[in-house]
Amino acid sequence: MQESKPPAAEAGDYAQHCAAYAKALIGLARCADAVQWAQKAAEATPDDARIQIVLADALHLCGRCEEAHKIYPPLEAAVPQPQADSSTIVAEMFSQVFALETGIWPSPVLALAIAEGIADPQQANEFWQLAELEFYDSPYFRMNHAYNLAESGEVPRAFAKLFALVQEMPWLREASINLLIFFEHFDPSGDKQPVFRPLYFGVAFGARLG
Repeated sequence: MQESKPPAAEAGDYAQHCAAYAKALIGLARCADAVQWAQKAAEATPDDARIQIVLADALHLCGRCEEAHKIYPPLEAAVPQPQADSSTIVAEMFSQVFALETGIWPSPVLALAIAEGIADPQQANEFWQLAELEFYDSPYFRMNHAYNLAESGEVPRAFAKLFALVQEMPWLREASINLLIFFEHFDPSGDKQPVFRPLYFGVAFGARLG
C-alpha cells in the first residue's frame, strides 16, 4: 500500500480521509498503523461516533482491548430501540446499528460479538447472513465466521470460507495458519472438528482439536 499524505488538518475531509485509511490498513492486517490513523481521525472529530468505532476496532484488533472497551460502552446509549415486530426485528436492528451506510455502529467487531451471543437459532442465522454480506471486506469477521462454523460442526463450510479468504487475502497470517491446521487434521469421517480460539487479529493463535 502506497503511503500518501492526508489533507490538511483543517480541511473538511481530513477526519474521513484518516478513518478510511485506517479501515484500509485493518484489511491489510496492519493494525498498529491503523490505530495511528484512527487516532488522527478521532482527535479531529471527537464527537463522531462512527469514527470512534473505527478507533475502537483498530485498538481491539491490535490486542489493546482495555482501551477499546472504554470507547464502546458510551456509544451504546445512542442505539435506538427496535420498533419492528418479531419477524423483522433482526433486520431492523442490523440496519440501524451495523449496516455500513445506515448503522451507527458499522463495526465487524461488535457485529461478531452480537452474532455469537444470539440464542435464538433462527434470529442468529438471519443475523449471520446479514453480517456476512455487509462485512465481506472484513477479514476479521470472515475468519471468525469460519471459526464459528467449525465449532458449530459445519466443518466443510468453515473450510470453504477459510480457503476462499486465504486465496483472496494471502497476507493474512492467522487465516493461513488455521487453514494449514485444517489440512493437517482433516478427517474424512467428520468425527474430529477443529475448535478455534483467536486471541486478536493479525497474530497467530493456534488451535485446539476436539
